[in-house]
Amino acid sequence: PATALQGLTAARRIALLWVVALAAGAVSTSAAAPLDPAAKARTFTALGDHRRAAGLYQQILDGVSEQDQAPLEIHRGLAGALWMAGDAIEALGAATRALELYPEDAALLRVAGGIHASQGQYATAIERLYQAALLDPGQAADHANLGGLYTSLGRYDEAEAALLRAATLAPEDAVVSRRL
Repeated sequence: PATALQGLTAARRIALLWVVALAAGAVSTSAAAPLDPAAKARTFTALGDHRRAAGLYQQILDGVSEQDQAPLEIHRGLAGALWMAGDAIEALGAATRALELYPEDAALLRVAGGIHASQGQYATAIERLYQAALLDPGQAADHANLGGLYTSLGRYDEAEAALLRAATLAPEDAVVSRRL
């Protein structure tokens, strides 16, 4: 998304960013409305500024007292933003901490699985993605990613089963079709 802004004049970039921020709820047309940090973080994520998004998510978490629990969305956002910013180690730490609070969240398991896979930790990646697939069996991407990991490990029977399941769930998906 950020590369789409490169060909625009400064005035048009500002106008486009304002529209995106307004749509995401990060700003309001009312001067009295407070700015929601989570909405700002989502806006920065949508614009491809993952470092800034991660910083906002971390500020939100830092402001939560120990007896309170931050919303799942904030934990997901932090782990995802750190990963997209290229900080796999910090992203994995954020995802691991979040999974301690929300152990049955398929989206967090998906992020953790992707991070583990990017670090070459295939057994753990498979475990996380398998858990995500059990919790959200209709998610074709989980099965496709499992199929890719199984293929990388030479576990072809498991790869075929996972990829066929993904193809059943998303027959028009180009990624799944390529992996088959």
